[in-house]
Amino acid sequence: MHVLDHAELIDCWVFVDDGSTDKTNQKLSELVKTLNQMEVSALLVSLPINQGKAEAVRQGMLEISKHNCDLCGFIDADFSAPVTEFIRLCEVATEKDVEMVFGSRVLLYGRDIQRSSVRHYAGRIAATLISIMLRFEIYDTQAGIKLFRIECVNELMGQPFLSRWLFDCEIFLRAKNKQLKMIEEPLNQWCNQSADSKVNMMTYCKSLIDLYRIWWHWRSK
Repeated sequence: MHVLDHAELIDCWVFVDDGSTDKTNQKLSELVKTLNQMEVSALLVSLPINQGKAEAVRQGMLEISKHNCDLCGFIDADFSAPVTEFIRLCEVATEKDVEMVFGSRVLLYGRDIQRSSVRHYAGRIAATLISIMLRFEIYDTQAGIKLFRIECVNELMGQPFLSRWLFDCEIFLRAKNKQLKMIEEPLNQWCNQSADSKVNMMTYCKSLIDLYRIWWHWRSK
């Protein structure tokens, strides 16, 4: 799956370079140029230093919120979920009249959900801990495909997140605190694309520490 597949279905693309020191910025600049040549609106946000996924997503969302659109959201850069799934979530948001829709990687009959066993079971353990500590009734908080009404972005993304990796949980807590209407939608397609993913055991350990920090911050709110 590549961004150029069905790229025209999105009104405006925002890519974020998180202070990379390799050729990422160059590649993204070329991609933006290609999309613009296809008459697809696209721009690049370049952060001066690496600040983690949470801040990259936050800055990208704040940038897209400046544009004239009703719905916006983010999707993992490896496109584990295809663009067509993002469009489907837009349709769900409109049909259900909600302010936030988030994809869920539930393996149901007739759905194409491909994840490694290690990631799946580690994810279920993490989801259970998150559910208990933060009092969520959510199956999958960490799927990298989420959609919002444009007017909610500043409320949810205005302040920096505590965690680099569990910022999704903070989004849910902020949305819950604002009493926003949310819905969890099972995805039809998901296939992990990144064989060299940076998510490893050390990341999971750091995430546990972050989960405690998030719980402590929100415990009385």
